[in-house]
Amino acid sequence: MSHHMAARPDGLIAYGWTPAWKDRFAPFVDDNSLPARIVRVDRGSYQAATWTGVVRCLPQVGDPPAGSEPGIPQTGDFATLVPAPGRELTVETVIPRHNALVRAAPAGTGEQVLVANVDVVLITAGLDRPVHPRRLERALVLVRESGATPVIILTKADLASRSTQETSRRTASDVASGAAVHIVSAVSRRGLDDMWGHLTAGSTVALVGASGAGKSTLINGIVETDRQATGATRRKDRRGRHTTTSRDLIPVSSGAVLVDTPGLRSIGLIGADTGLAHTFTDVEQVAATCRFRDCRHASEPGCAVRRAINDGRLTQARVESYFRLDRELAYEARRAAQRARRNARRPRRDTPWKSRSDDEW
Repeated sequence: MSHHMAARPDGLIAYGWTPAWKDRFAPFVDDNSLPARIVRVDRGSYQAATWTGVVRCLPQVGDPPAGSEPGIPQTGDFATLVPAPGRELTVETVIPRHNALVRAAPAGTGEQVLVANVDVVLITAGLDRPVHPRRLERALVLVRESGATPVIILTKADLASRSTQETSRRTASDVASGAAVHIVSAVSRRGLDDMWGHLTAGSTVALVGASGAGKSTLINGIVETDRQATGATRRKDRRGRHTTTSRDLIPVSSGAVLVDTPGLRSIGLIGADTGLAHTFTDVEQVAATCRFRDCRHASEPGCAVRRAINDGRLTQARVESYFRLDRELAYEARRAAQRARRNARRPRRDTPWKSRSDDEW
């Protein structure tokens, strides 16, 4: 099956194919294989975009070839497909990832890839509830660790007063450490034009946020269609109804690809030391000037962090958040080391239909 057959002009280009990806595919593509991108992961199968449209395909048979990304394909992965005897198209090779948005799996069983090969992440928070700076910090650490560019989107501006909008913008900007902050209403279309600067041709843009943060409505506003189902937010606790239950790639007119993700109630961080440093450069720079290298920033003499809190350069809450996340990462690193030792004694293979909860942030 040559990949030159009846190609649609948008084909894979609509799903993020770029010259860089063409080069990455080169060692893996032959006349019997079809370049593709995983658009959606279902139980036991995948939807994949190819030059001729979106097709259903099945998991790899046997061990993947040398050079393939280990583990099961995830939404956003590029792959080669081959026809298998008596079967539908089958994933042969998962092209090594450019990056991935990864969190600690909710069940404490290692890590979970939310989306692979992502360039920009829109961190969404609804203005119909207080903006939570600690939650934003956690999301910023996750995104920066992946190497993607974080952008904070404060949605549902039509449900908030002008003063609430400005207070929320200040709250977000105080922790953004350089990330852009936009106030948007998909209903009134306010701020949607600001989005296009982040939706450049060939880029993959993921949305993350709690249930009810307005991710699906924002996507509808961007693509100008009710592509994503939306649901009313529950009045009692302002949580959404989990209208998005899978991750799908959605092409938009600018040539970018959007990825909605299920509402996440918790973001468990894992292996995110670089993301932590990039998100808390203010705290780390001050801590580096303490008199003692092992300063615990409590009552030690010459503690620059305590001095910065006292003179208003840092807030107590932000400093505590930094050290809480630092301890969490150290704990997860110890657990990962323990799992690695256990798995070395009893190897096991993951399966593509293993259920994972997306119910936590």
